[in-house]
Amino acid sequence: MKKEISNNQIVLIAFIAISLSIFSIFLSFGNLGITGAASTGVGYTNVTITETTDITVVRAQINFTDSNPGESKNSVESDDVDASCTTDGECGINITNDGSATINITMTNTENLFSSASLVYAQHYVYNITMGDSTTDYVGDNRCSTGYVNTTATGNSGLALTGSWRAMPAQGAGEVAICCLNYTDDHDWVQVDINITVPGDEPAGIKSGTITFTAIAWE
Repeated sequence: MKKEISNNQIVLIAFIAISLSIFSIFLSFGNLGITGAASTGVGYTNVTITETTDITVVRAQINFTDSNPGESKNSVESDDVDASCTTDGECGINITNDGSATINITMTNTENLFSSASLVYAQHYVYNITMGDSTTDYVGDNRCSTGYVNTTATGNSGLALTGSWRAMPAQGAGEVAICCLNYTDDHDWVQVDINITVPGDEPAGIKSGTITFTAIAWE
């Protein structure tokens, strides 16, 4: 004679079956990595800006007044330059860094100003560099600019009326004349002044010299 399962046994079996099902579901969730808890993630956006080196040369031409052999002219002095410039300290060649990187500028004597056999660059053809903003926030290492004048010390409203001069490179040669020129607006310009003394045996006539400026990223 078969024993009938009691109601209590049926309840117990059902409870065990439900517990096993719930346990199996938890195991499945664990394998799927689902915890049921809130989580956060972090996203990133990256972009690389390409450096550009771009310079603008204004007041690119210095026209000295008529000169005699042995006579000196200086672009810092407006009286030594033709009527296109009337203010001392503002008649030199002005260069602005219009790029997006701090730069060095190489100056090359592409075409000589004088043809005399007695030409001595350190005596007859020299230049000076004046940074538009010489404060430490906008100027780094200026040791490459031998002719550089710290205009803050001179008190000449950002332009040096006197200072060190250096010999123009020989024809066809160049040198780093300006270094660490900032690209920030209002702090991104430099002035190149020219000082000449006509050699005693220079032939008469109009004399023209060409200077080429080349910018590269400062390192």
